[in-house]
Amino acid sequence: MTKIGGEHTATSSAATSGTSLHGLIQGNPYAAIPSLHGGYAFLVFLFAATLVWDTRWRWWVIPPAALYAGFQSFAAVYTGNHYVVDVLIGFGYAAAALVAVRWLWRRMNWPT
Repeated sequence: MTKIGGEHTATSSAATSGTSLHGLIQGNPYAAIPSLHGGYAFLVFLFAATLVWDTRWRWWVIPPAALYAGFQSFAAVYTGNHYVVDVLIGFGYAAAALVAVRWLWRRMNWPT
């Protein structure tokens, strides 16, 4: 039981010896969700793909851009800085950013 104040007491299942769950888990100061390593690389891939999609350069630009995104994402997971789900959420953020910018660009009637 823990004294709250005065004569009031409260019960809790938390340890009161000063140790906390935060102190028991080893953290990685470089890890974050979403993975901007994977997200930025995927955004570069998406941007390159949208630029050259209707050109004859499509087959020369898209595969290297995809490899860049793949290798960067693999490295982020392999080095232990991110989980696969972090990278996938980063991909989602990148795709959402590209869709939002393209929507705004068309809405503002800016040249393409």
